[in-house]
Formats: sequence, C-alpha cells, structure tokens
Amino acid sequence: MSVEVVNPGTWELGGPLGNLIRIAASRMGHGSQWMEFDLEFALDLGVVRLEGATIRVKLPDDSAPFSVEFRGLTASVDVPGAIKGKGSVTIGDGGSFRALLSLEVIPAKLSAYGSLAVDQDFVAVEVGVQLPVGILLGATGFGIFGFVGRFVANGTRNLDGLTAAEPVQRQLDWYTRSPELKYKRKFGQYAFGVGAVVGTLPDSGFTFNAEGSLTIGFPDVSVIFGIDAKLVTQRKSAATESGTTSSGGLRILGMVLIEPDSIMIGVRGSYEIPKVLKLEIPISPTSCSPAATPGTSGSAPTTTRPARATW
Repeated sequence: MSVEVVNPGTWELGGPLGNLIRIAASRMGHGSQWMEFDLEFALDLGVVRLEGATIRVKLPDDSAPFSVEFRGLTASVDVPGAIKGKGSVTIGDGGSFRALLSLEVIPAKLSAYGSLAVDQDFVAVEVGVQLPVGILLGATGFGIFGFVGRFVANGTRNLDGLTAAEPVQRQLDWYTRSPELKYKRKFGQYAFGVGAVVGTLPDSGFTFNAEGSLTIGFPDVSVIFGIDAKLVTQRKSAATESGTTSSGGLRILGMVLIEPDSIMIGVRGSYEIPKVLKLEIPISPTSCSPAATPGTSGSAPTTTRPARATW
C-alpha cells in the first residue's frame, strides 16, 4: 500500500492544551511506517524557556508493534550574571529515556555537564567539569582545565544512525556524538572511561587545548583512546555537547580503537578560515589480525585519502 499526501493541511490541538502547544510541522516516513510532529510551546516562564519537542509515532508492522516516542524536549534557563543552563530529554517506548544537562555558573566561571541514559537494566552515566583556571603540570607550561568520567552497565557502543560509508569515519562520528547517545542496551557488557582537558596555561588554552579520553569495555574487551585538539582556538565549555567546536583555527581529531580482532586508527585534520577556506586532511590507517583477514601476513594495510580544500 502506498499513500500520497495531496494537502497536509494544518494540525491543531483542541481544548486548553491547544492554547499552550502548537503543532508546527509534520512528517511521514518512507512507506508510512512512522509520523513525526514538531511541537512549539506558547509559554512565557520568565528565565526558563521551552524550545519545543518532537513526537514520533511508529505504526505497527511485521517486525515491530505500535510505539510512541517523545524526542528532544529542550529547556533552557538564563539568570543574567548568575546561571546559564540547558537540558534536553528523550522518552522512548517502554519507558526508556536519555537526558543531557549542562550548567554554567557565571560568577565562578565554572561549567559542567551530565548525561544519563536508562533502558530497563541498561544505565550509562557521563559527567564533565571545566575549571576557571588550570592546574599546573610541573614546568611544562600546560595545565589541566577539566575532567571527564563515564560508566556504562549492560550497554555497548551505539553506532545506530551513523551513516558514514567509511568505517573509520563512522567511529570518529561516534566519538563526537552527544554523550547521552553513545551507548545502547546490551546485557552483560560494561564500560568505564576517564578523560581530561589540557591546554596552554598562560592564555587559558587558546594557543593549544585538547580533550582526551580513554574508555575500556569488558568482558568483550575494547579499548578506545580519542583526542580532540585545537590550535589558536578558544577551548570549548564543558556545557557544550560533544563535537561542537568554534569555527576557525586548526583542529585535529584522532581515535584509536582496539578490539579482539582488529585495530583501527583514524585521524582527521581540518583548518578553516570562516567564509574563505576550509581544508580537510583525512588519514585512515587500519590494521586487522590474520584471523580477521585470511590469506594475509598480518601487515597493516594503510589508506590515506587525499586532502580536500573547499573555497
């Protein structure tokens, strides 16, 4: 069966609810397997602002029953000169939910974020904090500006929705994914990770700053080391979601993934002059064990894609 929408018309909510919430847009999936409605809130809460949400209705088929998901409800608070924060929550079918909260204490110049994902016995927690001043690392001229921690119970890395065709790029896309979306439910699998933000101390990390983390998964062992380094760019606030960076300057994004049957290394360099030049340098060497690549001697095949410049 196929459906053709000649005129979508206007969706309205009646009663008192219609005075508070309006349906701004609607979408229908391929083959009419799902429908989405974007909501807007007609509320004035002073320092608190609701920025909308999306409801997705999945129609039943042979592989899945009827379900409703409440996505992307976002609220922000702004008390001038005191506190600035933002949070979002997604509620899935069956009571699962994912939430992200960031907060900045303006007078103390202290910022932090926290994410939580829960789905039955699956729990993933990540927290991060950035300090107003760095902790000196000896006589190196560098300092520690923040810390990151992660713990996952009954969960594994979530690569769903990452559409990059190249395996290395998919892994890098996972590394820069928003923290509440990085893991999904898998019984019996655990992960623990720690990280830090370092940078040049005299200029608060402007000349060089890097955010690095190490995560170990078990009992199916996987080791992930990633680093997001920037030159001549202001370090991002801990209240900023992963993957978001200031425009301009030089950025190097690298990741090493070690699994029982393979080792994957990926590096992406980029340099941007806003509205003038954007240069990308992708390097993707990978190494597989002989068991994963029959007929080879175990040497590491290397793939280096040419640099791309865009004006």
